[in-house]
Amino acid sequence: MSNEFFESQKVAREAEGKKYYDKVQFMELGQGQHTIRILQVPAKKFKTHWIGGGVLCLEQDCPQCEVNRTILAQTGDNFKEATKVQGFVWANERGAVNVLDRTPVRICPRCNKEVKAVNNRMPDSCPGCNNSLLGVEIKPLNAVKIFSRAATVFDQMAQYHKTILNADKEPLGLTQFDLVLHVVGNTTVPVVGEGRDEVTVAPEQLYDLDASVIKLSREEMILRMKGASWKDVYAARRASGGIQAPESNFVQPAVTPEVTKQIGVDISEMFK
Repeated sequence: MSNEFFESQKVAREAEGKKYYDKVQFMELGQGQHTIRILQVPAKKFKTHWIGGGVLCLEQDCPQCEVNRTILAQTGDNFKEATKVQGFVWANERGAVNVLDRTPVRICPRCNKEVKAVNNRMPDSCPGCNNSLLGVEIKPLNAVKIFSRAATVFDQMAQYHKTILNADKEPLGLTQFDLVLHVVGNTTVPVVGEGRDEVTVAPEQLYDLDASVIKLSREEMILRMKGASWKDVYAARRASGGIQAPESNFVQPAVTPEVTKQIGVDISEMFK
């Protein structure tokens, strides 16, 4: 996930008065291999639009979906062409789950950064502060994190529930064995790892999975779609306890030749 996503989560939770944000930890999946143990089932799934962060889709009241429908109408329901139009942001399904990150790491003694191997090679210096890590012990991180990725990755992991069996030929269960996440580019491929030991984590160590997605009101989402910064959106929330809907072009019109011609004008105005 990008730094912008983490920052947007921080200001969102601060705006809601949740000062415990800093306790929430997301897995940062760099290139290479990451070993995890799933701590709860089932995972939580969300439909999100990526607007500089994963913003929860508001379903029937979602302004981004309204824009998408308008653009689809303009392109004759040609999805491929619609994706080329500015402002078209399809809803994707994401999953989130609490995991124990068991990846071998070096902890930088200067900045406390968790340094993992990149393409099977452990760095000799900290990528955060450039401090030498020679002589720093490599050991499993063993930290509870939120793992969030496309729902398709979770669907792949769910298949292992049926295929990994115990001695009685019954499903072992996703919380009973390690998974290794192979990350190449933007692709994450989960495979079964070797660990089969029992893992126990206290309930209070688990994170609120709602923290893995940004929740905006309709009006806040419209502001964000128009280019407002996260800080401006949440400053308005803090100041008013809920912001008033600005004038917008998000009402879905009947699709006529005249309306189709106007759509292009509306979309251009929307993002000025």
